[in-house]
Amino acid sequence: MKIIKLVFSKIKKIPLPVLIGLFVFISIHLLLVSKTFYVDSGNNIHTTIAGYGDTALHMTQISKFAFSNITNLSEPIFYGEKLNYPFAINFLSAMFLRMTGDWTFSFLAPALFFAFVNTLLAFWIYNIFFQNKSKWAFVGLLVFFLGSGMGGWNYILDINNYNYSPFGFIEGLTKGMATTVGRWDAVWPEQNIGFGLPLSLGFIHQRAFFAGFFGFLVMFLLLLKGIRTEKTKYYIGAGLALGFLPILHAHSFVAALISVFALGITFLITNKKENLKKIATVFVIGAIVSLPQLYYVFDIGAKTATTGFLEPRLGWMINSARGAAQFPINQQATIFNFSYLKFVWVNFGVILPAFFIFVLILLSKPKLFGRDNFLIIFFALTASLLFAIVQTIKFQPWDYDNNKLLVYFQFFSVPVIILMFKKLYEQKKKLGIAVLSIFLLFALFSGFIDLIPRLAINKNSLPIIFNSDSQKIAEYIKINASEDEIILTGTTHLNPVNALAGRSVLVGYPGWLWTRGLDYKKRLREVAEFYKNPSVSKDIILEYQPALILFDPYVVEDYSADKKVFDDNFEKVFESGDFILYKNSTFTK
Repeated sequence: MKIIKLVFSKIKKIPLPVLIGLFVFISIHLLLVSKTFYVDSGNNIHTTIAGYGDTALHMTQISKFAFSNITNLSEPIFYGEKLNYPFAINFLSAMFLRMTGDWTFSFLAPALFFAFVNTLLAFWIYNIFFQNKSKWAFVGLLVFFLGSGMGGWNYILDINNYNYSPFGFIEGLTKGMATTVGRWDAVWPEQNIGFGLPLSLGFIHQRAFFAGFFGFLVMFLLLLKGIRTEKTKYYIGAGLALGFLPILHAHSFVAALISVFALGITFLITNKKENLKKIATVFVIGAIVSLPQLYYVFDIGAKTATTGFLEPRLGWMINSARGAAQFPINQQATIFNFSYLKFVWVNFGVILPAFFIFVLILLSKPKLFGRDNFLIIFFALTASLLFAIVQTIKFQPWDYDNNKLLVYFQFFSVPVIILMFKKLYEQKKKLGIAVLSIFLLFALFSGFIDLIPRLAINKNSLPIIFNSDSQKIAEYIKINASEDEIILTGTTHLNPVNALAGRSVLVGYPGWLWTRGLDYKKRLREVAEFYKNPSVSKDIILEYQPALILFDPYVVEDYSADKKVFDDNFEKVFESGDFILYKNSTFTK
């Protein structure tokens, strides 16, 4: 009851226009999330193009916990490995699926809840930063979620090139499923895009990010409460929230560690050294709670891990395998190059230079922002550290994944940028409005362009990732195959065995396995050889003794598998459309 009363007391203080704007933004956010998963009347499962890969990955974990032993933490995409991915939100969806049997509700309910709560918590934190000036907090919220670089510029040029009317422009964006979040195939002088608006990048499809951002915001609010009241209990609560972050989202855990470290530095800068013990308390509690998760869930020191984690390098995406910054032929790939500066500009647009300008102003004229500028220093320092760390350390084999830390950079940098415009507005109102309007135009135009096709597309037009036939195959497996039996499949990410039946596969989609650091190449080669010629390539059959073998359109596409060869060599036990299950009765020992 106290929490409800507190919430309503806060709402009463917010002006009606801000409340309306907040309601509209939250509604848009929830609508976008609701389109990430849809089961039509024919029992076909749809998702968005942007979630074509991620949705299937999360379904493997949901199915695993829903249809297998709940205590089994084996990796559904690589048989024999432990699950080494933050799975809390998918575990929650699995429990809903166990209780209801409804895929749509189970998949979307946790995501919609976190999307709603996270937006309110982020607004609350920004409101604290702006000392209850809610209109500035709302502006900051919009720039955080929708602020982006120059990814929408080419679509703007299309207006002139094709003479689009406003409705024609929208139709063109929707038909082409325009996106400003990512681009990985650019050739110089064009540049790839690895960082886009956080709403589309992290808070629509990245389910673990939903839960991680929630845990981070709770920790951060407790830290702010501890700073304001100087009560140790809030720092203890922050330590507990920090400690549970690894199972929610690994990048949020890293961002939380950096922010707590930045808080300690801020205490030193502002001569509040007596609070360093409280920061130590947060770290100690966080370590006690998080280390077992880091050791077991993430399998620290696993023998199968490959290189690519925590590698030093200067420049985010400077040498990435996919989506790297582009350079002219015969020019060295380095951050000390105009080409990389263009890459940064395309990805961050006006937000990054605006932040650097603020930092310079803060360093040169600290009194301009008042005597009590503790939170300003804290936010600016945290943003600076996050950006610097992303530029110097590669946390995963695919450098692109560091963009999740850059989302936190934007979370901390945006309010200090907006504060700069607020100060200008208070001193010179007309100039402040003009400059802020120009900034918002360039900061938000790519974000709005990205939202148009996502909002306009009809759910039935979304791509199908699993049709009714694949679900029938999964139902047969769940009923007729025990959990410990191995089912041999291809390596597509749209695999009904692990995504719908909840069983581990020998080797899943290589892109997922590479980003996990797993050594999958031997199995991948054996699977390919088997499906190309099962009557000759027996190694994988003899080694793993699969009980069932799946033949589907993907093994035909990937390996030119021949159905007649499989009919001649194996006993068919179930067929639904293009999906066929064979019993391994020929090559067993």
